[in-house]
Amino acid sequence: MLEAKYENKGNILVVSLEGELMLEDVSNLKKEFFEYESSYKYFLFDFKKVTMIDSSGLGYIVFCLKKLREKDGDVKIHNLLDQAKLIFEITRVNSIIDIYENESDAINSFKLMENDNESYNQNINEIIA
Repeated sequence: MLEAKYENKGNILVVSLEGELMLEDVSNLKKEFFEYESSYKYFLFDFKKVTMIDSSGLGYIVFCLKKLREKDGDVKIHNLLDQAKLIFEITRVNSIIDIYENESDAINSFKLMENDNESYNQNINEIIA
């Protein structure tokens, strides 16, 4: 059974997973996702204690990515262990989701993304005005 813990880090929701991310857990995780996605557009998944992931678990991560990108959000992952890292590489999901070694690098990348979005919006507003 997978355990998920949620922690607020500013405008980022850190989701720490522990156990096996498998089919039987995805339904509950999606329910929890919908509880949080109205308040957060950035999710950071901590895989430090994920011992195994199957295709349904991978599908859940891609589902979160799709939903959050629809509202200019994003998903990032850190602390991938060997089995999960291999799954992300084989399926090439690592080409659409940023993966980091540690939490601070991942959080900083969200901050850079937010600053880039603010600069872009400011430039657009100046052009329109």
